[in-house]
Amino acid sequence: MKTPTALNRYPNSEEANDPPPNKREYYLHLETGDRGYLVTRDGRPAIKWDRAMAKDATHELHKWKKMVDEVPLFSLHQIAMVAFVADKEVCRALGQVDIAQRQWIDLSEKQRRDWMVDGPKAKTGPRRHVYQAILKALGGKSGA
Repeated sequence: MKTPTALNRYPNSEEANDPPPNKREYYLHLETGDRGYLVTRDGRPAIKWDRAMAKDATHELHKWKKMVDEVPLFSLHQIAMVAFVADKEVCRALGQVDIAQRQWIDLSEKQRRDWMVDGPKAKTGPRRHVYQAILKALGGKSGA
């Protein structure tokens, strides 16, 4: 059995004009982190909480921040650290034990920055392929 839509439940209410999920503009509450979406109530813009069967809405738009469509899951620093650890293990598998013993924390700021931008010094081969795969999988950007 299909769940009744807002139009079926409340055909003469403003709720019947609420946007469908694929057309909503989502917002986050600045204090609680609750999610809501933009609707019209009493002829004015309002935010309706994004909860099942929620009917409450607020006109206090200043307490809400529009959600950015794409928020990265990982920072560039986190991606670089994951790629660095993976590169160490690739080096260990290749028999390059001296490179495999490096630690992220022991790198200078410049070395870390260089790693975040360029990855391993090897520009071809398995080290480069693993680095590029991690960047692609975790959402990093690189000139590689």
